[in-house]
Amino acid sequence: PSASDDTDSFDAKPAGSPNNERTPAFVEIPSQPPLSLSPDTWSDVLASLQVGGLTRELGANCQLVDASEEQALLRLSEAHSQLNSPRARAALSEALNIYAGHPLQLTIETGVRTGESPAERRSREAQERRAEATETIRRDPQVAAICDMFGAVVDPDAVVPADEPGAA
Repeated sequence: PSASDDTDSFDAKPAGSPNNERTPAFVEIPSQPPLSLSPDTWSDVLASLQVGGLTRELGANCQLVDASEEQALLRLSEAHSQLNSPRARAALSEALNIYAGHPLQLTIETGVRTGESPAERRSREAQERRAEATETIRRDPQVAAICDMFGAVVDPDAVVPADEPGAA
């Protein structure tokens, strides 16, 4: 190889093309159409938004009550009202505008929610996975034999499902 051979160069062409040079490969990733904004899709929509910190927590603790092409109405419980800061509300509104591809009027009201927020859903699902994992361990014949032999019990608080962060 000579000093003029630069394998990291992007002005070369792929093997088999004239001069046996390489060109960069650009992969276009097809974009999926966004989910429609509805109470049933709120958790998935929120997960796809490019927000973090307080803004994500605000959205995760709200229930989407109603949505249309022009507006979105979220309900936040009184217990989480401290999350509803002007900055977090503005960032969530901006993220929803980007997601929708046009301006939406975001309203966040404080009150009694009639459904589950994404944070509550995530917590419930984690509890269900933990309970299922605990029951699976309790039904294992070898675990049952050890428990019988030593008078032990399975501590549900010590069970961590394999798909949970922090699992060994």
